[in-house]
Amino acid sequence: GKGADSTSVSLWKPVTRNLTGAGHPCQKVLNGHSGDVRAVKLTKDGDRIFSGSDDGNIKIWDIESGKCDLTMTGHDGGVNALDISDDGLVVFSGGKDN
Repeated sequence: GKGADSTSVSLWKPVTRNLTGAGHPCQKVLNGHSGDVRAVKLTKDGDRIFSGSDDGNIKIWDIESGKCDLTMTGHDGGVNALDISDDGLVVFSGGKDN
């Protein structure tokens, strides 16, 4: 399948280096941001994805269900960078805040 637009997060199962070629079916598309997604981080256990967007939000996604478990707000501008602690309990973000 095709990947999502820039406001979504696509999950791929790579087989070769070229994501547009055969063998790279898009596994899931995580929709929910209203701005372009600028940062994505996978938890160490591989169960959740954190995404940061130009909408100023950070979303936490459950990979298995594809649902957003939590939306974190607080940035005045877009989120450009994300990192998470090894235990997944602390989120670090950088943004275009005024």
